Amino acid sequence: MYSILIVDDELPAIEGITSGVSWKRLGIGTVLTAMNPRQAREQFAAQPIDLLLCDIEMPQESGIQLLSWVREHSPQTISILLTCHADFEYAKDALALGAFDYLLKPTPYDEVERVLQKALCKLGEEREKQEYYRYGEHWVNNRSLVEEQFWQELLGGGIPADKEKIGRQAQKRNVTIDLQAQYRLLLCSVRQWSKPPEDWEQRNLDYAIKNVLSELFYAEQTPFLIVSMEVDHKAMLLPLSGKLGDKDSLRECCGQYIAAAKKYFSCNVCFYCGTPCGVAGLLDTYTKLMRSNRDNEHYQQGVFFEDELPLTQRAPQAINSVNRYIEEHLSEELSREELAEQVYLNPAYLSRLYHKETGESISEHIARVRMDRIKEYLSHTDLSISAIAYQVGYTNLPYFSKLFRKETGMTPLEYRKKSGT
Repeated sequence: MYSILIVDDELPAIEGITSGVSWKRLGIGTVLTAMNPRQAREQFAAQPIDLLLCDIEMPQESGIQLLSWVREHSPQTISILLTCHADFEYAKDALALGAFDYLLKPTPYDEVERVLQKALCKLGEEREKQEYYRYGEHWVNNRSLVEEQFWQELLGGGIPADKEKIGRQAQKRNVTIDLQAQYRLLLCSVRQWSKPPEDWEQRNLDYAIKNVLSELFYAEQTPFLIVSMEVDHKAMLLPLSGKLGDKDSLRECCGQYIAAAKKYFSCNVCFYCGTPCGVAGLLDTYTKLMRSNRDNEHYQQGVFFEDELPLTQRAPQAINSVNRYIEEHLSEELSREELAEQVYLNPAYLSRLYHKETGESISEHIARVRMDRIKEYLSHTDLSISAIAYQVGYTNLPYFSKLFRKETGMTPLEYRKKSGT
């Protein structure tokens, strides 16, 4: 939740804004007030403040002067100024000091909310950008390029898959490796970018993606290694002795990363988890995992284990999940793309799969479920016809009645009377 400080020397103006704006809807949890710049500075000293909404015309010290102080002492705060006068010089001074916007009083509350929403969007973008670069900077300062190159060569076939030869190459490069240990190899593959990165962003993204993986797996106190392979592919090496040795814990941790990747990097990710092997078996395992990724034409997100069902055998689970989502969101406008996102499938593939498994299209199934629900409501409730239509996702009442007559040969009212409700 965000915080805001409202500064105005007129108490009615403060009371009007605090009571007239829908703070909860905006996501603002803390609303602070001050009657003059001195009180405002005390509030800034007491807690961090995300937004400042400040009147310009105040005795002793103006809002412009306060804005200058805020810029120096709390540069992350976004400032919006209010004034009774459409004076260009005021606006010029405010913009020169980095004010986000400039509103004329009295300002309608919906206009205040609109500007605050824009400011909050900017604030959210700045916070994500800072977190993004923090991840990247941490990784740049803390990993060994030589070590990564060794593992890239091993997984790419540049070092023969022989324990003794691997050991000699590791010793030659001062890379620490346990030749007797058993490892689980993971392939983390970016399947789809919602916002494809520019070329200049790719390097920073690579560092940032690695560091999110690092933080999540380090939280489990598990030693690990992350290696960049082909574009959009990361290999992870986990010893079986760690806390993520069992599948359930590993699946949960991978799931957390999938959610973080979607939030911070706007991409969909799949994890492919190999069966445990020694160092000499890592090349073969990596080759199999890459093949699984290439063969996966349908899933955009998910965690898949090498020794479990092939990807193509997961159809029943996907169909059940789609049907359950339809049942729970029947009052909403349901699109093929939205349903595909719930099960991490390509929309076109989901349509083909659904028809193959059920014998009907997704739209036919939705229409049938809606019609069954309508009949149930008409037979067992006293809800109005219009209320029933909205409950099952029809906003156009004449169209709803036409569909129902086509299906049953009766109007909704005739059907209700026949069923005795």
